[in-house]
Amino acid sequence: MRDMHSHPRGIAPTLLAMTLFLSACGDPLGWREEILLPDGRVVTAVRYQEFNGPSEPFKPPTASNYRLEFRNPDTGEKVIWEYSRDLATVALSINDKIPELVTTPNYATLRFRCPDPPYVAFRYIDGQWARVALTDLTRKVFVPNMTVWDIRYLRPSIEAQGGRWSARDVAAHLPEKFRGKTIDLTGLDRQRFGDPKQCSQPDNWWFAEDRAAGEQ
Repeated sequence: MRDMHSHPRGIAPTLLAMTLFLSACGDPLGWREEILLPDGRVVTAVRYQEFNGPSEPFKPPTASNYRLEFRNPDTGEKVIWEYSRDLATVALSINDKIPELVTTPNYATLRFRCPDPPYVAFRYIDGQWARVALTDLTRKVFVPNMTVWDIRYLRPSIEAQGGRWSARDVAAHLPEKFRGKTIDLTGLDRQRFGDPKQCSQPDNWWFAEDRAAGEQ
């Protein structure tokens, strides 16, 4: 008589392999990322991503808190950015020795009141990051130059390169909505908030190429 607790050959090893895979995907990821600044300089940031976010059954956990640090090339100061997955990095610039970081709402668009255009900006002053209005950014035109959103899908490629992600890799693996785009905020009079429809609407009219094409 067959043991009721036995498994067909291959099932138990498969479950074990899946368990090990999911466990590995939950491990944090660290890597060195090149950031090509708008002025042509390259800053190397040390990035760290945790994977403790919620997920569906039998799927790896999603990205959660993350951290990055780099040296200000003008002052030599170590600059650290830490945040939850609610905001994803988009672009870094250093203007008059002051770093400015543009992010985009990730899992919590409503928390940031459905911004239009969909960006949240910060400036690093006196050792800390402070939120600033998009209209107050020193640089109004910029190109996405950092990894954006869930790094889980890039993990195999990053690990295959020894944990080093070049500026060319960053540009080539940006999400489609950011890849090869220039964000132009020069015509922005003020950022608008509060329209829930904006949270799910496309926002590519804030890319310079798309706006120019629409004006022809």
